[in-house]
Amino acid sequence: METIDVVILIGYFLTVTMFGFLGGRGTKTTKEFFFAGQRYGWLVIGMSCVATVVGSYSFVKYSSRAYEHGFAVTQNYFNDWMWVPLFLGAWLPILWMSGVASVPEFFHKRFGPKVRAAVTALLVLYMVGYIGINFWTLGIVLNKLHPLVANPAWSQFMWSLIVAMLCAFYVTSGGQVSVIMTDLFQGGLLLLAGFAILGMGVYMLQEHGGFWANFSGEARSSFSPFNQSSPPGFDGAGLFWQDGMANTAAFYFVNQGLMMRFLSAKNQAEGKKALVFVMLVLMPLAAIAVCGGGW
Repeated sequence: METIDVVILIGYFLTVTMFGFLGGRGTKTTKEFFFAGQRYGWLVIGMSCVATVVGSYSFVKYSSRAYEHGFAVTQNYFNDWMWVPLFLGAWLPILWMSGVASVPEFFHKRFGPKVRAAVTALLVLYMVGYIGINFWTLGIVLNKLHPLVANPAWSQFMWSLIVAMLCAFYVTSGGQVSVIMTDLFQGGLLLLAGFAILGMGVYMLQEHGGFWANFSGEARSSFSPFNQSSPPGFDGAGLFWQDGMANTAAFYFVNQGLMMRFLSAKNQAEGKKALVFVMLVLMPLAAIAVCGGGW
């Protein structure tokens, strides 16, 4: 990296960390720590969800897949529609009316302590894997930009550890307020960066026949082949069952971090508005932002 790249990188980390730290300075009660005092409207909650939906792994994964398969990769972001009525009409109201602070607590009220223990164990495994992927992929990117040590594996691990420590610093200092404020900043920044990459790419491709002319027939399709072996590992049936059903169900119904975002809204109605805003506006924008580099 050049000096300007190092300055931008360090400045970014310091800004994000201080943004979260300063935003959560007024946190005093347990309710404020876990649910930000339930004082935010749908717009703030929705924007906060962007940084949850779009992370470092998104740019690493979807840019690569978009380069290989074109527009069909957006299916990963548009496979959530079948869960929206159940989340809006059942799950979110149940969480609000039961007054729980976590998913395991709900299962305790409904089924007892043994089920709560099992759900807690499964949820911890899921969240460690989910959060770990974010740290690890960010470590991949940072290691490519500037290796800390000669050993690539150790360098990647050290970058991941540094990011984890920075996150732990501002999260424990201000709780949910710090998370929401940081997500608000990062969510907007991620969308702007994604669209900037796409815009610059479209502009530069004018010298090579234009953006659309460089897409093959298959890459222009909005849907991947259904239940076919070509291309391998990228068929419509697999995307639907793996991503649309299994992954999305886990993300929206047992992801403790996402659940706490919606419970940090002023009321249940604001939480519902936030989800509609995420699904109809932010998810399409996020799909374009993370796939743009590959396209």
